[in-house]
Amino acid sequence: MTQLATFLTLGCDPDEPDVVTIDRPDFVPEGTTFGKLWFRMDGDELYIFGFNRLEEEQFNALATSRGRKIQADRDEQDAEEKEAEAA
Repeated sequence: MTQLATFLTLGCDPDEPDVVTIDRPDFVPEGTTFGKLWFRMDGDELYIFGFNRLEEEQFNALATSRGRKIQADRDEQDAEEKEAEAA
């Protein structure tokens, strides 16, 4: 698997701890596969204001970027653990 494919896979992993599932809001058209919800926080309340449809390529670019961040965080954690073990 190429590094970009690995990043895409990581970026789409539903088992990552920051992934949340909700029922499809009525304003998201049925049959939609890719999109973004935009929101604002007010204290602990999350207000979702809208939906933007994405093309698959746009989604993949966002997921790949997210995967890069996940891998970088994992690499940093692994390095810290190795450093602690060596001490």
